[in-house]
Amino acid sequence: GTGQLGAAISTDTGDIDFQNTSAITLAADITLDTADTGNAGSVNLGSSTINGGQSLTVDVAGVGANVDGTVSLGTIGNSSAIEALNITSAGVTLNGSVTGNADIDFITADGAAASTVTAASDITITTSNDTITFGTNTSIQGTTAGQDDITFNIGSGTLSVDGNTNGIGTTTPVGTFIVTGGGTFQFGGSLVSQALNTVDLSNVTTVLDGSNGDIDTTAGGNLPGGSDIFLGPVNADAAANNRNLSITAGTGGTVSFTGTVGDNNLDDVTVVSAREVR
Repeated sequence: GTGQLGAAISTDTGDIDFQNTSAITLAADITLDTADTGNAGSVNLGSSTINGGQSLTVDVAGVGANVDGTVSLGTIGNSSAIEALNITSAGVTLNGSVTGNADIDFITADGAAASTVTAASDITITTSNDTITFGTNTSIQGTTAGQDDITFNIGSGTLSVDGNTNGIGTTTPVGTFIVTGGGTFQFGGSLVSQALNTVDLSNVTTVLDGSNGDIDTTAGGNLPGGSDIFLGPVNADAAANNRNLSITAGTGGTVSFTGTVGDNNLDDVTVVSAREVR
């Protein structure tokens, strides 16, 4: 069936489950909160489409040192873009694409050492010139190595995964990874894809922010053939930080630079392997 949410839902520790609801309309700004006391429950919206020009906040952070919950999301904003999306959890599964007209935030709950945003299929996350933030120690992973393509349409906005020690595709390599729209990709840590899947950052400015950067299309050397890597302008957050970028495209991948590299504060760029650099 279908449903409409017009007010917040809060539980002490219990789950919130809409898995049998095929479509949800947000009639107001909505908060789903499963941790009034103690451990947090989980929120399951994984089978639902969610639409309506309102904001959605999901908070499954356990109180204090208690256990944090997880969140499963379906397709969001496919017929009517929502406004902001803010998720605080120990982990998020994305079963569909997300379209919003304001900021999108995936934040690791205070009690969790790290959290993972997992693409369960090919997904696209789109904002209207706003900011998409993956908080510190929030990693982005695929479900099946090399099979889950991820695209970010950020317009003139910013995609931020800086300060992230767990990286992108470091546990399960993502498929094709694209950031487009002309904005800024703030990135620190590792971005790992798999052979036959490109990494395309040619339409954004990549800024190494919070740590050095490593882009690898060989699945960490397990598939040495690699794939193509496209880069637009590349800079760093501050000259004093001596940021370095390492690029591994394998024996079959081409590394293409389509913008100025190191115009602002970048230290070293190393192409570890590539069939061609241009």
